[in-house]
Amino acid sequence: MAEEEKKEEEEEKKPKKGLPKGPIVIVLAIIIGLVLSSVVAIIVAKKVAKEDKIPEPLIKPEGIEEEEEEVYYFELGEFLAKIINPEEPTYVKLEKLTFSYDAKKYEFLIKELEERKPEMRDIINTILISSTPEIATKEGKEAFKEKVLEEINSILRDGQIENVFCEIIPQ
Repeated sequence: MAEEEKKEEEEEKKPKKGLPKGPIVIVLAIIIGLVLSSVVAIIVAKKVAKEDKIPEPLIKPEGIEEEEEEVYYFELGEFLAKIINPEEPTYVKLEKLTFSYDAKKYEFLIKELEERKPEMRDIINTILISSTPEIATKEGKEAFKEKVLEEINSILRDGQIENVFCEIIPQ
């Protein structure tokens, strides 16, 4: 029994293996937490900065005379809608609805057009479904284009579209 007691005393005297206790643990935990939060903050900041880039302004090359206007086109795609017709169901298809604008005058408009594409498609669909069969006539097409121009320009803040192009096909 004496030997067993000696072994127990020796084991108690030996330093215990494992994590240190006391203020060292707290300091280490704080340092690790600060390092991890700094790394996460840097990663998030880089990702946000990458997504929020503003397009560079158009630069005029030296030696070239300035043009009056630089027309850019923005295409919204095709649309198909049922229009108001009390006599029979009538559908209208718009092929390649496209906007034009002056890229020199409104250099940041392209970004806004891309961001607001779903909103603009909704506006155009709303205008289409409230149209009548007269949309297939020359006057109806011009009235439709004017309405689209007015409604879209009312929501834009970085510029204005100047013209609307489309092909209207009644079906």
